[in-house]
Amino acid sequence: MIGSYAFAPFGLSITPILVGAGFLIIILLFRWERHLEQAGKDGLFKPSIMQIDGMRAGLSVRAIQVGVSAAFLYIFPLMLQLSFSYTAIEAGFAMMPFSIGLLLFAIIGSKLSARFTAKRIIQVGFLMTLIGLIGVGNRIVPDINPAELLMGSFLGAGLGLIASQILNLILSSVSMKNISETSGLIGTFEQLGAAVGIALAGVIMLTVLSTSLENQISVHPSLPTEINAALITAVEDGVQLASNEQLEASLAALSISAEMETALFEIYHIARTDAFRAGIALLIYSTLLGSIFALGLPNRKLLNKKT
Repeated sequence: MIGSYAFAPFGLSITPILVGAGFLIIILLFRWERHLEQAGKDGLFKPSIMQIDGMRAGLSVRAIQVGVSAAFLYIFPLMLQLSFSYTAIEAGFAMMPFSIGLLLFAIIGSKLSARFTAKRIIQVGFLMTLIGLIGVGNRIVPDINPAELLMGSFLGAGLGLIASQILNLILSSVSMKNISETSGLIGTFEQLGAAVGIALAGVIMLTVLSTSLENQISVHPSLPTEINAALITAVEDGVQLASNEQLEASLAALSISAEMETALFEIYHIARTDAFRAGIALLIYSTLLGSIFALGLPNRKLLNKKT
């Protein structure tokens, strides 16, 4: 809405149009920067840097690593606070195994640089991240115990291994005169990865939440048929992730029977669990994509053994 005017070109949401415009602007930016470089003029960056062996793969891996980290740090505390009524401080303490695993294996990874190639360490990091995500995803069920989510520490360990290698691998691929521009590109891809990761996680979780609610409401035996349509319409108009306390307060304000209140509470609890599982599934697919990009990384050691 722009004031009282609904902006919906061709009857569509403006979102895909803005996304398409964003991609078009990026393409035009690269074409302009290539023109400036060929003309010997200064630009924001040199597109020729992207042609260096392993540069595209390295930047893609970094964007995915940061995106997975950012999205997990969005999904996991949200799940702890909404599903288990954790306070922000309690959620922070619960995230410590993830943080400790990331920090510890970032240090371990740097020590392994003299024995193994950076590419192999990064691939192992993606494998550990994948195992951690699958472990967390399989444990997200309606009656989960928070202690069952400790696989997050394994996820942190995998991301720590990747982080210990990828920046050095990218920067060591360019000459000293291109270090500053390469650092700028890395920062851009990091911001892009974090923004896209969080945005996609939020969109997918809300979409799955809405779809799951609609499906369950339409078939639940405790809900009268005559109110199913009204409930589904309410879900289509807008639904958000809410804590148990927020949900109970909302249901109490509806003045419905105790049986219907219990049924709606159970339905939402299951749908919210489905939403969090979908968020983790997105991270699993992203990790698989990152492991594919890692195949294009240069296969060399970052440090030599001391003789």
